[in-house]
Amino acid sequence: MEEVRAIKFYPKSHKKECTKCHEIKPFSEFHKGNDLSGLKYRCKQCDSLYKKEYYQKNKDVIKQKAFDYWKRTKHIRLNQRKDIRLRHLHNITLDEYNFMFEMQEGKCNICGTKLYKDKKTHVDHCHKTHDIRGLLCNHCNAGLGHFFDNITILKEAIKYLKKHN
Repeated sequence: MEEVRAIKFYPKSHKKECTKCHEIKPFSEFHKGNDLSGLKYRCKQCDSLYKKEYYQKNKDVIKQKAFDYWKRTKHIRLNQRKDIRLRHLHNITLDEYNFMFEMQEGKCNICGTKLYKDKKTHVDHCHKTHDIRGLLCNHCNAGLGHFFDNITILKEAIKYLKKHN
């Protein structure tokens, strides 16, 4: 036969009995919870002991669940970080970045090498106006940066290469 639980109201006493240690304690000794008084059934001390015991018994399962969740949601966190970084640095969204990638057919705007969405692909922009020019590979982006986006210096570099080639 099913046990019938007595409903207890605690309007004026502000004290409650812990279901674990069976001591009557003030409300301040209980965490917020879901019984009729709005508190947990166990006092803070018993609840803490219960949680420690539960963790020790189920440590491997808890760690595995946390790892599985982390693995399952890794791509979401990476996309969120990339979106935040793109918005902060270049004032574009991840969707706009992906659109640019598709428009360039996944190739560098200068040398035409294959780009990868996840690494070594740079959003090229004018350092004066901050206008976005396109996506570049690591080498082309570094080359433009080292020449300070200066056309005169780039022309001199071309002359130099032709002379010594």
